[in-house]
Amino acid sequence: MANDQQPIDIGDEIPAMEWTPDAEFVKAMMGLSGWLTSAGEANTNQMMARPNRFTDAAAAQSEGFRNMIVPGNLGMMAMATAVQRWLPDASFRKLDCVFRQPLNQGETVTAGGVVTDRHDEADHAVLELDVYLVRGDGQRPQGGTAVIIVPLTR
Repeated sequence: MANDQQPIDIGDEIPAMEWTPDAEFVKAMMGLSGWLTSAGEANTNQMMARPNRFTDAAAAQSEGFRNMIVPGNLGMMAMATAVQRWLPDASFRKLDCVFRQPLNQGETVTAGGVVTDRHDEADHAVLELDVYLVRGDGQRPQGGTAVIIVPLTR
């Protein structure tokens, strides 16, 4: 975690956070978000009402995926979590992401990033970050930028 004794500057790295989104996690998060419904409830999301690449291995393979994949917004959540673990008092002004490759369920990735710009205002610093997920083979299936506000104590 960063602190006032060691100010954050351009080039500082977000501490790496390992993350393995498995099928149980994906289904739980999709249920919380309303993408999946409880048994017996009508599901108005037509994609989620049938077997799909997120919850059914056969459906994922029929679409050309090796395995069930992780919804992109959950990858964004992992990148945001890495930032919040590093700077728990920060708030997000913006989080933008590019989905370059699918992320397979059960695959371990590392969420991280780097500070690319900083400017101070009266009571806070504005940090611009490059954020990303990195697989074991070095590929980055998701990446993007974030702008966060960090309170300054003087």
